[in-house]
Amino acid sequence: MKHRILSRRRFCRKKRSPLRGQALLFPAISAVLLSAGVFLFPSCEELQELEDFSSSDLNAPVLTNIVPTGKRDIKLSFSEPVHLNEENPPACSDGAVISGTGRSGSDVLVSFENELEAGKKYQLAAWVEDEAGNALDFTAVFYGYNPRVPEVLINEFSTQGSGNHPDSVELYFPEGGNTAGLAFYIGTPSNFDAEYILPSIEVEAGDYLILHARPENPAEEVDETGIDQIAESGGNDACDSAYDLWITGSTGIPGNNGVLSLFRSPGGALLDAALYSNRTSDSDEDYRGFGTRKVLEQVEELEALGGWQAASAGGQLAPEDAVDPDPSTGTRTICRSSGSLDTDSAGDWHIVPTSSLSFGTVNTDEVYEP
Repeated sequence: MKHRILSRRRFCRKKRSPLRGQALLFPAISAVLLSAGVFLFPSCEELQELEDFSSSDLNAPVLTNIVPTGKRDIKLSFSEPVHLNEENPPACSDGAVISGTGRSGSDVLVSFENELEAGKKYQLAAWVEDEAGNALDFTAVFYGYNPRVPEVLINEFSTQGSGNHPDSVELYFPEGGNTAGLAFYIGTPSNFDAEYILPSIEVEAGDYLILHARPENPAEEVDETGIDQIAESGGNDACDSAYDLWITGSTGIPGNNGVLSLFRSPGGALLDAALYSNRTSDSDEDYRGFGTRKVLEQVEELEALGGWQAASAGGQLAPEDAVDPDPSTGTRTICRSSGSLDTDSAGDWHIVPTSSLSFGTVNTDEVYEP
């Protein structure tokens, strides 16, 4: 997982080598003996000391995740138990005052005096040490806790867009809430082509939101974050009945093979995902048929999160378990049913007939027939 460590300095304990002061004290003599084929070896006692030294823990701890756990609390997870350095207390950006800290196993808990703004980006600077004295000094990003995350589905998407109908992803909200801090990936959190953190938008049950994955004209492509703005944006496939958001810097969605995923927050729980591929298990031997290491790693991350169902119970995901995007185009999009059935499997999806894209409205149940 990519953990937004903006800077990191590692400090390890120093231990004097048991061989220090042996041959190095006499460089001239050592050189003569080595040139004559004579080698210097430490005693058995010194070898034992070297073995003890090599088994010591000299590795700094690693920050593996940072997530909000409440309106005033965050949790930092590490690769091993750590404690905060007392001489260098943690500090946070934007006036967020830390009121207390704690430990639980490999986690460090940080509390704040006031509630953090939902979905707002913060930076935390801290210094931790493990039980062996190895230290990690870092600055990491996290987002304020959102207590009103809505139920949400990836409801329609296009991976083979055209000039007039670029790649897009539609989110549908069966229930209302606030979108602040939701994290969308073209890929998965550890391996993605684009990441987009949603702004604060108050959505109601039945609302749609379109993530435009290949923006073109920033002047027209306005991010709509309020009901009074919902018809404000222009650009290809902007919709007056849906919120339009534009993924700046994204060049589109891989056409034939990949994963789309949506999380409660960066580092948070998986909300929904879609796996698509036009390959088969026999396409190659190295990557389970998925073609590249990158896609296989995305698939394995999705497997670990339980985000997609394999055809065989307990089995590994195969390309045959994915939605086949081959017949799709810019106007033949990949859609759920009009009732937005969600079983985390390819059976939820179909490709609609030509010119039946429905971003911002109810999906059609008609199926494209070649």
